[in-house]
Amino acid sequence: MMNKKQPTIVDVAKRAQVAVSTVSRVLNKTSYTSEATQQKVMKACEELNYIQNYVAGSLKRKKTGVIALLVPDITNPFWPLIAKGVEEITKQAGYNLILTNTDGELEEEINNLDMLLKRRVDGIICATIHDKHEIFEKVKSVVPMVIVGKVEMDIDMVYVNSIKGGFIGTEYLLNHNHRRIAFIGGPADGVSFKDRIKGYKTGLESFEIKYDPNLVLVGNSVNYLPSLQEIKELLKQKPTAILCLNDLIAMKTWTYLEELGMEVGKDISLMGFDNSPYSEFFKSGLSSISQPVEERGRISAKLVIDRIENNTEKKFERVILQPELVIRNSTCRI
Repeated sequence: MMNKKQPTIVDVAKRAQVAVSTVSRVLNKTSYTSEATQQKVMKACEELNYIQNYVAGSLKRKKTGVIALLVPDITNPFWPLIAKGVEEITKQAGYNLILTNTDGELEEEINNLDMLLKRRVDGIICATIHDKHEIFEKVKSVVPMVIVGKVEMDIDMVYVNSIKGGFIGTEYLLNHNHRRIAFIGGPADGVSFKDRIKGYKTGLESFEIKYDPNLVLVGNSVNYLPSLQEIKELLKQKPTAILCLNDLIAMKTWTYLEELGMEVGKDISLMGFDNSPYSEFFKSGLSSISQPVEERGRISAKLVIDRIENNTEKKFERVILQPELVIRNSTCRI
């Protein structure tokens, strides 16, 4: 049996007794139509079970109404918060959002960006741990692009001052008499790692303490979490405090420290980074370096939409947000 023919915009116009152009204006919200006309059109769509062909419409308008967001690790609660901020703005502006995960792998990032260009998205927001790659130049020459992160090129970008974050975390621990401060993070080539450990080193230097690489534990991936054995080895260096690249690493470390018979916040201090939603409620409360996560998403979305809708040739923007300390029960004075 032949499939029933799908209703078209012409069928909707006939049912609503209006012009085809009027139906188009109502559905695409491209200009004013009266409330009565809108109701007639929407009623006709419902009665005919009409599904708007967005692909055909996008070809005419040369816009798809879609913005893409790439994140490096969807399992980290930090990135869904970025996505939440982005979606808040894209939804308000009438755009649909596509989310893709890259696992922090450059090859996967390149493949996803190529795929999104072929799908003709209107704009791309890329949360990357890489500070440079020629693919970014290619993408920004085709569609508006905003980087959630810090890269070495002329492009709109939104990032937190991670050098300052690493510094204020280290400084706080030093001011509480800690002198053997360990650092855990990775990967070594990630922008966040490089900036935060730079702040950590600067903090040590400000107290005339020599950097000790034996106190640094470096993972090899964006979703790195330390093992129990790695923590055992690190503790042989007798740290009195540990500063972590993010809250997930800090929480995993806390679990292992307890397994090894140590009381966090008494026997050893522990500090994360990001102030994720779980940090306040994890164990007795994780001290962390906070950043305005959802605001980073909102700002990124506003920047890319401005480029899409105004086709601006203005100078690229570099928005730098500032971190703040949030002290809870995982840190102490010695």
